[in-house]
Amino acid sequence: MICNLTGITSQPDNGRTRPVRVICEAPDGTEFEAYLKGPQLGEKHFPCLLEREWFGGKLARQLGLPCAMPMQIWLDPDVVAAAQDPILRSRLEAGPDILFGSLNGGPGWSLWSDAMAVSRDHAQLAAEIYVFDTIIQNWDRSSANPNLLVKGDRFLMIDHGEAFVEATADEAERDYTPVPWTLGGVVNYEGEYEMHPLWSKLRPKNRVDFVAVADRWKALPDDIFALIAADVPECWSKVTASRIVAYMTEAMENMNEIVANIEHNFDR
Repeated sequence: MICNLTGITSQPDNGRTRPVRVICEAPDGTEFEAYLKGPQLGEKHFPCLLEREWFGGKLARQLGLPCAMPMQIWLDPDVVAAAQDPILRSRLEAGPDILFGSLNGGPGWSLWSDAMAVSRDHAQLAAEIYVFDTIIQNWDRSSANPNLLVKGDRFLMIDHGEAFVEATADEAERDYTPVPWTLGGVVNYEGEYEMHPLWSKLRPKNRVDFVAVADRWKALPDDIFALIAADVPECWSKVTASRIVAYMTEAMENMNEIVANIEHNFDR
């Protein structure tokens, strides 16, 4: 589903990709507020941002995880031309014509902090989020930068724009970031800028079942990655989408090794 951009609310000052708060219209005429992201909207160019966000959001929703709803937003040239901020207007005009959007979750959400607790009833969900980020190499969700909203005992996952390192990053970043099925490949359990924000909340080990989490991944339709890639618009990169499909296919083939690496870290 491609929605139309109908208005620009504001552009936040925080975040490296500087998502823009916008008003959109669905094909049925319904209007809603969303956050717009694109490779040209931040202070620097973010290649592969659109494909990473699309795959991250669609996969999370397919697994039933609490992720902001992903969408594609067509930039109406008249709306872009009317943007009051000349810098924002020029960045929107840099394209492409369709950008990534995520539905605004509404009021009452706050950013996760290490001081917060995860109840026993929600420990398994926390484990599912942790495994998800580990598999898609979403190292940008860390204790220092949680990219995780909370409201009461509810979670809302946001921002997957730096995931799928093996499929989308340059050689230096791939060398620095191991794939999670290699020996010692799961490294997001320590360090301020590396440790996942939910890792410490998963202990002790008997609170969660990582094998059950892996089983949910194994139950995904065989063609799910190809279907997500098929919805990538022509003005994005079909090549990047294909690389993500190849990476995810290999990750599924090595799911048992990923779980073994995660569980090994509990014993350290």
